[in-house]
Amino acid sequence: MTASGSRKSAGSRPGLQTGISLGAALLVLGWLQASGSLERLEWLASDYGQQVAARFEQPSPDLHFILVDQRSLDAAEEQWDLSWPWPREAYAEVLQFLRRGGASLVFLDFIFSEPSGSGPEDDRGLAEAMRQIGKVYLPVFAKSRGGESGLEEFNRLRPGLWLHVPSGTLPPPSGSGLEVPLPVFLTAAAGFGDARWQPDRDGVMRRVPPLTRVGNRLLPNFGLAPLFTPAGVEISLGPHSFGVGKHLWPLDDAGNLVLRFPGPYQKYPQTSILDVILANRAISEGETPALLPETFKNKVVFIGSTATGLMDLRKTPLENNTPGFYFSAATWAAALGRGFYDERWRGILAWPLLALLALLGAVWGAQSFGRGLLLTLLTAVLWAAAACWLFFARGIILNWLAPLGGLLLAYGIGLGLSYRRVQRQKQFIQNAFTQVLSPTVLGRLLREPWRLGAGGEVAEVTVYFSDLEGFTSLSERLEAQALVKLLNEYFGEMIETIVGEYEGYVDKFIGDAVMAFWGAPLPVSDPALRACRAALRNQEKLRALQDRLQALGAGGPVNMRIGIHAGPAVVGMMGSPKKLNYTIIGDTVNLASRLEAVNKQFGTRILVSGETLERVGDQVVSREIDRIRVKGKTQPTRIFELIALPGLVTEEMQACLAAYRRGTDCFWRQDFRTALMHLDEAALALPADRPTEILRERCRLYLRQPPPPDWDGVTTLQHK
Repeated sequence: MTASGSRKSAGSRPGLQTGISLGAALLVLGWLQASGSLERLEWLASDYGQQVAARFEQPSPDLHFILVDQRSLDAAEEQWDLSWPWPREAYAEVLQFLRRGGASLVFLDFIFSEPSGSGPEDDRGLAEAMRQIGKVYLPVFAKSRGGESGLEEFNRLRPGLWLHVPSGTLPPPSGSGLEVPLPVFLTAAAGFGDARWQPDRDGVMRRVPPLTRVGNRLLPNFGLAPLFTPAGVEISLGPHSFGVGKHLWPLDDAGNLVLRFPGPYQKYPQTSILDVILANRAISEGETPALLPETFKNKVVFIGSTATGLMDLRKTPLENNTPGFYFSAATWAAALGRGFYDERWRGILAWPLLALLALLGAVWGAQSFGRGLLLTLLTAVLWAAAACWLFFARGIILNWLAPLGGLLLAYGIGLGLSYRRVQRQKQFIQNAFTQVLSPTVLGRLLREPWRLGAGGEVAEVTVYFSDLEGFTSLSERLEAQALVKLLNEYFGEMIETIVGEYEGYVDKFIGDAVMAFWGAPLPVSDPALRACRAALRNQEKLRALQDRLQALGAGGPVNMRIGIHAGPAVVGMMGSPKKLNYTIIGDTVNLASRLEAVNKQFGTRILVSGETLERVGDQVVSREIDRIRVKGKTQPTRIFELIALPGLVTEEMQACLAAYRRGTDCFWRQDFRTALMHLDEAALALPADRPTEILRERCRLYLRQPPPPDWDGVTTLQHK
């Protein structure tokens, strides 16, 4: 591939990655949408929003419920020997009491389609009570089969209650017949409405049709019936709106009103029907009732059942067992209160919003990890805030979860593709630098090729591991060519020290990490000291290299951690017949790698093992950091921070080291109080020294909670 072709491929990769992420996310979410899973999740999200909103909704002040509850059923059977269904006289007494109290409207949620078991006089008594109060509304039910006789009765007795809507806007037929109350009630009630309810596919009641079409005639919903009285009120019905008089409400795609439940029904004033009957009888007998009629003055009263045995409980967004009459009450309250939820934009904006947020997620997934994550979280928060504001403040329901899912899914796919790209870059870097070798060593090996025999041997070596801090974010931030150029600059200086100045062998590059060793394939004098000096020299070089690295796009300080350990290892040519590398293996290698990583815990730059310092002696300046036990080993290892060569230690560091060493001596003798005193001196000499602070924290801990008698102070590392 030519250089220009390579640049073109690298430049087009983010766009291709964005396209793949976007396409995959839309494909997955499209399948979920087709299966109905997303729709159910969206319903659950809006249900939860209603539950939250219901906590703050104020009950409609004019509503009052009279309940046929289990207490009333039980008392009627015990005291009056009345079983269900009750004589119509009971409801007549309730209406008499409400007339005394001055109720403004009464919704009697019983159809009374069968004659009373107590005879025609019982029915006529209830009908007369309805006429006297004059504001009673009863339900009817549209029927797809049967109901022709009911329809005829309604046409004969109350033809003026059919609604008239401008032609061309009629809803689809809901049935061909009607189940209606007895004729005596048809003539007595003020109005009627269809009380049918159709749940969504998950069985939850969320919406109600404003009008019911029977043949070519229309009836209102039961909860809206009083709004159509007197006859002749202006009605408008469009594809996505419905109006009655001064009211105009949004409709969903199926022509339904989406209920905004005004809180759970338990928040509203409720009275047992038994208490109303007893109060009415007390007044009739000249006694003072426990319940005053004025309780219902100017109230809109719904009379319905809550008793479990009457099977009139439904599932709503707020709770699983909601009495059926509450749907009509919620419809009335929404119509005269805050209105209904607006779902008109839900279907229109579903795919545009999903595509937009998925596109943003795909774009953010192609960014560096930190930047992409921040932008994704910010987008998610902004979208959630916008959706919540529309829902709670404006009553507009959009798909909440699908766009959010598109954002996160596309970002996740993009992040995975970015990670794969970074791994390919690391592999490329590793393969490109495996041939680094000192010319001097190469010349000797050409003269002594037997030293690279395939058979392994044990040699005394000193292993050097180094790694850059934050390489992953650096590799994500830079294009491949810029990253390689920066690493070449860095590796060039580091390898020159290891190979050129101190005659070490660079075993391999692992991404940004360097593994080198001394003592093989050719023996050298003082391998441990060479490794320590190379480490100190490379840290010095890296500090001097900072300006050049920033010019190449590093974007911040580039720091390096180094671990060094001396000991026996197996050396030799290892691999397959087609691919052999001269390398070393064993615990010595593993511990050097572990020491490099342990630097992170102590805020140090170079950590060496006690075995390394035994071979170096006082030719370097160091201090003990900790005693560790690695996983799978029983003997602890003393680890030291390599600070400088003799004569190159600052006065502040010298003062800190003197106090620090006195502190560590006391610490290992378990004289924690004296140790803390010396360590405080060290902290004053060199503030923000992380090893000093860690040891001070341990002293304070052991002063509060003394260690057990078998304490040896060793820190066990649980991970390899």
